[in-house]
Amino acid sequence: ATALHSDPGSKASNASLPVTTSPPVVMPPETILRSLAQEIREELKETEHQGVVALI
Repeated sequence: ATALHSDPGSKASNASLPVTTSPPVVMPPETILRSLAQEIREELKETEHQGVVALI
């Protein structure tokens, strides 16, 4: 039973890892940080955490 549970999980994680790790490797770190900062700012605009946005 454990093997059946671990096999699908490992295959799913291995299949998802290249998809999530390959774009950041191609993109420069600065581009990643800028995109993340923009996404965080857009999300926080709708909230009351404007102080956190200023720190970013």
